[in-house]
Amino acid sequence: MFVLPLIGAAPAANAADMPVMPPPEVSPLNYLSIEGGPIWMEGDLSETGADKFGDFDNQDGFYAAITYRRFLNPTWDWQITATGTWLDEISGRGFDEEAGDVRFTSDLDFQTIDLDAGYHFNGNPLTRFLFGIRALHSRDELSYEDFFGPITYKAEGWAFGPRVGFQSETMLGSSQFGFVAEASGSILFGSFDIETQANDVRTDSSRTIYNLEGLAGLSWHANDTWTFTAGYRLQQWWNLREGTAVSDQGYTLSADEDPLLHGPFLRVATTF
Repeated sequence: MFVLPLIGAAPAANAADMPVMPPPEVSPLNYLSIEGGPIWMEGDLSETGADKFGDFDNQDGFYAAITYRRFLNPTWDWQITATGTWLDEISGRGFDEEAGDVRFTSDLDFQTIDLDAGYHFNGNPLTRFLFGIRALHSRDELSYEDFFGPITYKAEGWAFGPRVGFQSETMLGSSQFGFVAEASGSILFGSFDIETQANDVRTDSSRTIYNLEGLAGLSWHANDTWTFTAGYRLQQWWNLREGTAVSDQGYTLSADEDPLLHGPFLRVATTF
């Protein structure tokens, strides 16, 4: 009679003493990277109605970006990326019999903020499908100056919209090197303030901006924490610039609305 209670109590005591195992988690949970590099912009800047300028292209500059990613579990994460692009001012000079010495300049800067959720198929940390939103701030300026004075055109504003893409890395055998490939696209809806300083005219402009971008590179995993990646990056924009903007004395200074930006990049990433 006394044996049965003792036997029945033993399993209950052993079960209570067993540790509770937590659900599997991603370790480490945080990813941080910085990247940047020089860029070249393929987009004509032309002065029509005369031959004294011709077409100018290959405006250069640089970009920089910082990314933070937080893993929620082996399948899902969220990520935020801030990117700044600065293109050097390009200028040209010419001479016109009526206007005298003529000079024009072009300047374009823009920044993006991307907030997205990432899905890792089968919990594979090297493959990530993303979907989220992108915010774009752009400042575009054209200036035309001759004997009669300067004409400056500025367009500045914000655009927002959805963004989708993927990121992947394929390790090369059992080495510490991998092949990285990324691609994404976005559709942005924005409003821009247009200002022409010659006659102090201010207007608003709404336009839809499209973007496709991608990169490919070689990664090196120095250890379990640090990774270095070098490669090449391309961005194709549509309606990023306002296009034809400045007219004076029968001449029109125009910028390509759909520039292509490209250049090498270097990325340093750590996990913790």
